[in-house]
Amino acid sequence: MGISKGNLSDIENGRRDPRFSTLRSIASGLGMKLSQLLRDY
Repeated sequence: MGISKGNLSDIENGRRDPRFSTLRSIASGLGMKLSQLLRDY
């Protein structure tokens, strides 16, 4: 996904807010659309 483990961990644990581009990378890495990733938020 092009995201460091530390950065991803910080995002998962609420210590850092992800950039939009990071969210797109996460969604892509999970094989989903960004809208699917964010639909419950």
